[in-house]
Amino acid sequence: MVNYKSVLLGLICASFAWVCAAAIPEAPNPKDLVKMSFQERFEATQHLHAELLKLTPQERKAYREQVHQKMAALSPEEREVIRIKMDLQNKLLTHEQKHMVREERRAFVKALTPEERAEMKARREMILKNLTPEEKKEWEKRVKM
Repeated sequence: MVNYKSVLLGLICASFAWVCAAAIPEAPNPKDLVKMSFQERFEATQHLHAELLKLTPQERKAYREQVHQKMAALSPEEREVIRIKMDLQNKLLTHEQKHMVREERRAFVKALTPEERAEMKARREMILKNLTPEEKKEWEKRVKM
């Protein structure tokens, strides 16, 4: 005999999980990001940060994984072209624009949970550990912006 309460509860849980998964914003295509103007990219980032802060830490982690998967799906040559374009765009930013980006990033990270900040720090340290000395210098130049 079928237990209808169990079936109904299962459907409700599945629906809830589907709605939660649908709430995670789609990671942008890196090729599209590099084509945006500073103002478009900054506004998109502000909107994205607001949306991400509405999510749970697990959902934000799933979003970050989406971003990493989209970058990993690109060929090494495509990633290098995007990196070069982004570096060039960052060099062309005014002092005021750099300040705006820095403050937006800081506000977002400050709003994350301490566990998320620790996880981000550990990931950054792992990445830095695997870089050559020349790559570390390049990384540090980009981070200082």
